[in-house]
Amino acid sequence: MKVCICVDAGGSTTKVAIFDQKGRLLTKGVGQSGSPAVDVHQWYKHIDDTIELTLSKLSTEQIEIEYIEMGVSGISALSSHREIDDFFATKYQTQCEITSDTVTALYSVIEEEDASGIVVISGTGVAIYGEHNGKSHLIGGWGHLIRESGSAYAIVHDLAIEMIDKYESRKELDSLEKGFLETLGFREIRDLNHLFYQHTKDDIAKWSVYIKSCAQKGDLHAKTLLYMQGISLGKQIEHLMQWLSMPPKTKIGLRGGFLEHEGEYIIKGIHDYVKQKKIELTFEENTSDQMIGVYKRACRHMKQNRMG
Repeated sequence: MKVCICVDAGGSTTKVAIFDQKGRLLTKGVGQSGSPAVDVHQWYKHIDDTIELTLSKLSTEQIEIEYIEMGVSGISALSSHREIDDFFATKYQTQCEITSDTVTALYSVIEEEDASGIVVISGTGVAIYGEHNGKSHLIGGWGHLIRESGSAYAIVHDLAIEMIDKYESRKELDSLEKGFLETLGFREIRDLNHLFYQHTKDDIAKWSVYIKSCAQKGDLHAKTLLYMQGISLGKQIEHLMQWLSMPPKTKIGLRGGFLEHEGEYIIKGIHDYVKQKKIELTFEENTSDQMIGVYKRACRHMKQNRMG
C-alpha cells in the first residue's frame, strides 16, 4: 500500500498524519516542536521522532512511502535546509519537500480552481501569506526578536510593556496587571526580566491564556489587548492585499491556536478593521485543519511525479 507522510511542524508541537492513496487517514501522531525558530539544532530530529512514532502504529512491511510533505514553522530562519531534505529522503527512501507552514496552511483554505487566497496564521508567532495569479507574498514571519504583532507572544509582551511604563511613571497597576504578577509568582515589576530572559518564546506565549481567561470573565483591559492584536492583523492583511493587488472578495482563512482558542475578540478586531477600511473579503465558513493543506500540496506533487 502506497502512503504519504504529512507533517505540520509548529512552534509548540509537531503533528504527523499518514494517508493512503485514496486520501484516507490511516494514523496520526504528535511530538515536540519541529520549528527551527524554537530549536535550530534539534527541530528536524523532533520531526523524525514523531514520524517514527506515527509509523510504529502501522505495519511498515506492508506500506511504501510515496512522498513526504512538510509544512514547517520558522523554516525561513535557516539559510538552507537542503541537507535536511536529503536526510529524510535517504532515510525513508522517497521524495521529500520541506516548505513553510504558511504555504501549506494556504492550501487548507483554497481549492485548486481558486486564483487567489489569504491565510492568517496566528499562534506563538504570526505570518500572513497570500497568492494571486501565480504570485505570492508573505507579511510577518519576522520572529519575536524583530516583530510578532498579532500573536500570543506579542500580547504578553505588550502587557509587560504597559506594566513597565506604568511602573516607571509611578502609576498604579490595574487588576489585570496585578493579577498577572501574582499568577507568575512575581513580587515586583523588575521580576519580568526573569520571564523574558529565562524562558523561551513558546513559554512566554503560553501566558496569553491568562489574558484570555480574564477577558472571558469580563476584564475590559484584557478584551482591549486581544482586540488590538486583531486590529494589527487587519492592518497586515491590508498590506498583503496591496502587495499582490488582490481583488475584492478574496477568500481568507484564519489559523493558529491564538485565533482558534477563545479568539473571538481578536477576530472581532480583524473584522472591524477591514470593515472600517472597506476591504471586501470572503471569510472561510468552515475551518479546515492545517494538515489538510499539507495533504493537498502532497497530492499535487505526487500527481506531477506520476505524470512526469
